[in-house]
Amino acid sequence: MHFAFSPRILKPNSQLKTEGNHMTNIISTSAASIAAAAVRAMPMPVLAASDSVRQYCLPTHVMYKGSLAELASDGVNFVEHRDNGFALFDIPAGWSIHGTDLSVMQHRLYDDAGRCRAKLFYQPGSAGAGGEIMVLDRDNDEPMLDMEAVYAPVKQLSVYLAKSDKPTDYCLPTKIWHGKGIADVEAMGVKLIAERGHNYALFSIPAGWSIVESPVSMFQLRLYDEAGLCRAKIFTKPGSQGGGAEMELQSIEGSTTLAMLEAMGVYMVDMRSEDHAIFVIPPGWSIYRSGLNIHQQRLYDQDGRPRARLFYRPGSPGGEIEVLALDCEEPTLQQLLSPPRY
Repeated sequence: MHFAFSPRILKPNSQLKTEGNHMTNIISTSAASIAAAAVRAMPMPVLAASDSVRQYCLPTHVMYKGSLAELASDGVNFVEHRDNGFALFDIPAGWSIHGTDLSVMQHRLYDDAGRCRAKLFYQPGSAGAGGEIMVLDRDNDEPMLDMEAVYAPVKQLSVYLAKSDKPTDYCLPTKIWHGKGIADVEAMGVKLIAERGHNYALFSIPAGWSIVESPVSMFQLRLYDEAGLCRAKIFTKPGSQGGGAEMELQSIEGSTTLAMLEAMGVYMVDMRSEDHAIFVIPPGWSIYRSGLNIHQQRLYDQDGRPRARLFYRPGSPGGEIEVLALDCEEPTLQQLLSPPRY
């Protein structure tokens, strides 16, 4: 499920507590407990089924003789073009997109009856260019969506560099996005030791830092500091030499909210304006209007616990968000929906 709200933080909550959860991909913000974080086994939901229409980017290059018109007849309607061979489409209620156990570069589009309606193929790389879609007939021989496989036992996130009480040497990519360079890496306290070739160099990683597999892709790693904040995303490509690896540095100034949300399994997928972005909301989570103010909403997890307050300003696109601790005194969803007692 996708939802748009403001990534701007209202008030940092240093007491945020998170816990692993096998249904919603929640991982801990603590660097010490990242190794114990669990993610759903493949095929994982990329876009979970919902009772309302959502929007999602699909490839526009159609393989073989299929046509996007076949999907449009069932409500998968074109909205607008995006970059790199993709476009935004309406995804009907009840439809979902899942990964496959064949390749991390393949997804499947399923209709509300669990039938596979399209195969989505992606290519690794920073731009994601070259995506393709294979549209299938409604009556095809592809396996139906197996919900038992979707919620299969979890696997642990691989730890590539465990937290240590002293600096540790580790190879990182030297190709860095957004015009950044080695000097920006060293400004974080990660010091260059020696070039190693194939776009890699040996760095000294500070004490207390760690490198862990990303819950998003096996070809993406995360560099966490001693406070559990993500300081860099490391993108690798399959191949014997590992050539083409890239890295994106993450600013921690003003990003506390995003780190907290990602720790809960709420991932930003598209920035829509200065104050709003599209986020992936975990299965079973919900958003309800607050009983206090029509301009306030609450984000609830699968257990009905309030996880964030969403504040909106009437007449303008501005908004703010306050992430809540698990032991906060906000009413639960069950209390909110309970009939009033007189």
